[in-house]
Amino acid sequence: MERKIKSAKPKARLSSVANAIRLIRAFSDDEYEIGISNLAKRLGLAKSTVHRLASTLIEAG
Repeated sequence: MERKIKSAKPKARLSSVANAIRLIRAFSDDEYEIGISNLAKRLGLAKSTVHRLASTLIEAG
């Protein structure tokens, strides 16, 4: 039996996933090292949130 996945409405998306994607996109070829404080300011997130997201992404490889 095949399950169909419905598209989530924009309001229904997971904000942590969206923030992780924004964090990844903050890096570029010219700027591949950015500090937590700088990322937090750029993304408008708390430093603790950015640290948690970065740690999770690093652990995931």
